[in-house]
Amino acid sequence: QLREKDKTKPTPVKAPAPAPAPAPSDKPVKRKRQSPELAPRKKREDQKSDPAEIKSSWPTQATPEQIAKNKELRYKMAHEPDSMTEDDKARAQVLRQRDDRTKEKRLQAKQNRRKSAGAGASVSSGEVAGLKKELVEARAEITSLKTALELANLRAENALLKVQLATPNKN
Repeated sequence: QLREKDKTKPTPVKAPAPAPAPAPSDKPVKRKRQSPELAPRKKREDQKSDPAEIKSSWPTQATPEQIAKNKELRYKMAHEPDSMTEDDKARAQVLRQRDDRTKEKRLQAKQNRRKSAGAGASVSSGEVAGLKKELVEARAEITSLKTALELANLRAENALLKVQLATPNKN
């Protein structure tokens, strides 16, 4: 038996009508004030927009042309120093000194890394030799113990077989 409620069909519900658009008013729209941190910054007139014109405390980076020129100077100083002008020789010597300082710093950093890596495990060569000797002795002792264990197992098997042979079969 169906109930009375189940027999009736549900009626579709209509969507509410959209709200009417607000009428334009003559009043100025009040806007919330933005905090100074969130407000977009206004560009000052004395502020320069070209990054090349901005003064920096860092030295400028070498251009690809300057890098190529320095490479050429280094090569000439190493292979053809007589063909260089005095200005080029002076610049090449400055580059060589800078390269030497860089190599020295890298070498020191590498040595410091090695020292810090092995700081907890510093062992002299005499200690290493002693440890190697102890290791050889320990290995020899392990080998002799293995042999003694194998002999003991063989003796136990032999005794068990003797007992089995001594007892008569009840077949």
